[in-house]
Amino acid sequence: RYKIYQKYVTSPERVAEARRDFEVDMNELATKLMHRQYLVGGQFTRADLSVASMLSLLVKPPEHPFPWPEYPNAETRAFCDDYREHPVTRWVRKIYRDHRR
Repeated sequence: RYKIYQKYVTSPERVAEARRDFEVDMNELATKLMHRQYLVGGQFTRADLSVASMLSLLVKPPEHPFPWPEYPNAETRAFCDDYREHPVTRWVRKIYRDHRR
């Protein structure tokens, strides 16, 4: 966490840059998933597991095996709320629903 903080939270400009990068990446993923259920091929793979796992804190799927802490502040909650209905977060919820039993 410290390394992430050092890289992205050193200034308001860096935070804004990280948010723009995140938005670009989420939209690229949404484009890749537009007409497919999985990232690679026609079945669930490590790629799907990896991406869904990395985004699980943003999505907080109920099927996740660990309890979720509350968001640390209103800004973080607002950031996550902004992505609640993004195509990729809907995909993450579906991946957890379909593959985490």
